[in-house]
Amino acid sequence: MERKALCLCILGLLVLSSLSIPNTRSSGSKTRPSSYQTITVDQARALDPSTVIIDLRDADAYAAGHLDGARSLPFTGCSPCFCSRLDPLKEDSLLLYDANGETSATAAAYLCSQGFPKVIVLDGGIRAWTAQGLPLAADAQDMDCHCGLPTTHEYGLGLLHGPTPLPQGTVFTGLTPSSWDWRNAEVGGVTGDWTTPIRNQGQCGSCYAFGCLGALEATMKIASGNPDTQVDLSEQFIVSCGMEWMPDGILGCDGGYFDSTFEFIQTYGSIPESCFPYTSGDGSVPACSEKCSNWEELVTHIDGWHTVASDVTSLKNALVTYGPLTVTMTVYDDFFGYSGGVYEHPGSDPDPTNHMIALVGYDDGQQCWICKNQWGTGWGEDGWFRIVYEDCNIGQEAAYFEAGAPAPASVVVTMHRIKAIGDIEGWLEGEADWSYRIQVNDGHEWSEQVNDDYSNNEDDHTQDVVHVFGVFTPVVEVTIKVWDRDLIYDDLADVSSYPGGGADDDTSDIRGAIFHGQYDVRSNQVIPIDMVQSDGGYLLTSGTFDGDPDSDAENDASVWFLVSDTYTPPVADLLVSGSLSVNGSAGTPHFHLGSFWVKNIGEDPVGFADSYLDWEIASVPAWGANWEFDPDGGRDLRDGQSRSVDVYVDVPSETGTYSGQVKVWNRENHADYGLVSITLVAPVGEVMGGVVMRQLVLQGGSCGWLLRGVGGTASYATVGA
Repeated sequence: MERKALCLCILGLLVLSSLSIPNTRSSGSKTRPSSYQTITVDQARALDPSTVIIDLRDADAYAAGHLDGARSLPFTGCSPCFCSRLDPLKEDSLLLYDANGETSATAAAYLCSQGFPKVIVLDGGIRAWTAQGLPLAADAQDMDCHCGLPTTHEYGLGLLHGPTPLPQGTVFTGLTPSSWDWRNAEVGGVTGDWTTPIRNQGQCGSCYAFGCLGALEATMKIASGNPDTQVDLSEQFIVSCGMEWMPDGILGCDGGYFDSTFEFIQTYGSIPESCFPYTSGDGSVPACSEKCSNWEELVTHIDGWHTVASDVTSLKNALVTYGPLTVTMTVYDDFFGYSGGVYEHPGSDPDPTNHMIALVGYDDGQQCWICKNQWGTGWGEDGWFRIVYEDCNIGQEAAYFEAGAPAPASVVVTMHRIKAIGDIEGWLEGEADWSYRIQVNDGHEWSEQVNDDYSNNEDDHTQDVVHVFGVFTPVVEVTIKVWDRDLIYDDLADVSSYPGGGADDDTSDIRGAIFHGQYDVRSNQVIPIDMVQSDGGYLLTSGTFDGDPDSDAENDASVWFLVSDTYTPPVADLLVSGSLSVNGSAGTPHFHLGSFWVKNIGEDPVGFADSYLDWEIASVPAWGANWEFDPDGGRDLRDGQSRSVDVYVDVPSETGTYSGQVKVWNRENHADYGLVSITLVAPVGEVMGGVVMRQLVLQGGSCGWLLRGVGGTASYATVGA
């Protein structure tokens, strides 16, 4: 009861201060303005005259008639451009209207996400206005809405800015070469092009995805040590799945935040272009579910990412040391028409950055950066461009990827359902707001993924959410934490039996988990430390509500989840080598034909497990009798091991040349077999005047001949070997 009383006192203080305490727990998401006001025609007519009226329709519709005093700024999908043109009016009240109000709502939501505080939408648009018989004006106040873009919006931008700037990047010092170009650089004694081909983002504000992956692809090639390594990652994965999984930071074709894109790649990894090809060039965004079904098996993880200070020396040092950088810049109208040379924007650069690209080199002689854009090979210098140091705010935000050796396998944790047990803070709020954190020790260190918005005001919530972790060891540790978000503190749903216990209200404490266990990718088995049971195809772990709402156990929950993996265990693979070609006397019993080898080459490329081969002789040639093999089969031949097999047969009594094949197969997979070719010539010798001469091998290395006449007498003749 003491805990409850204390919390009620705190609640009273919160009420007295209008409940104005923000939730400051870090979860990787950002709080951004997201609301706008919708008003009627009558309310619009009563607005303060200082309100700026924006007509979002196309130029022809605006010219045909518009609200008196309205400025023309069509909203056609170029969201960052639209926002940048309104930036000087950021502190003014803005009234947006279009034909019927639908486009206005989209534009208003976008402006609010960019920090515009006073955005108003005319409900029903200009149709509602004219329906009341109100007049329209014909004067023109065009805001040059196209920002220098072609009317088809061939070139997209897409960088958004959050309410707070990125933390200061690392300052690098030291001497660097007078020029550097990752398109022709030496790494470990190998010279080549470490970049990837120019892409085209089209009419989608997705530069955040292309700018990041343009640098990451090159970083992965550099890590491989081979410039011919083929790397093509999916921008669509970031655009589509980021819009669903990280909607506060990635807005599809309406842009993305610099840090959110890196956080998405850090959290979810990247997948090949072939798994989710880019189709958003027309401004549409397919659902995340359209990625390939086995995407989890294809995920590539990064070790981390780091920001770099914006001064030229730091950028050059980081570029040479770590590989191409993702940087931001400000795009002005004239940049769209760039066709070659070293670009420099005339005048000052007061506008905020609005584009993300990959920085791949520099040239001190020309005082310029060398950059990779994503507007196709028909723009610039075959898609590339050079720009004067510090021009257009280039490098104001910069970061590089830390890409080590790729993880050999991934562990996949799927959260399915969370249900409250007992009265989850029932005296303070109606139902639970569930959040959770999944932590996995990948063999090197702990990594985590947080879902800070699994449910809202819902004690029992079901939703499958997939979390993928790259791992470097076959047995990993897994913990799951669940808590109810509220205004005062975060309540963990339970404390597991993790050795050492755990702090109940510390969500960053690995030990404070509702589930803790191990998972073996080789056997696909969960090794529980906390109690789990199977329920409906999922694993179920649960707290133990004791019926006392004042006890710590009131924070209990049941959690349904799955743990799986992308690891494929090695399979035994039979290799048979050797062929037998011998001469033998006709009629010789138990003649040794020679030997061949059986080997298991089914090795695990990541070294997690061994394969074991069971093999046997499947068939022999039809000639000869009493075929014998030593051994004639085997079990548990471990990968990399081999076995010699000796072959014996009773040679046919008839003279001639005999050939055939011995078939050896895998007992578990008869399609996995090998053939041993055998050729036997019998006898060696020739018939001369009724005498058969058969060659013998005598002791001492001499060569003898057995001469047997028709009558049966025999004698030996010896010649030197």
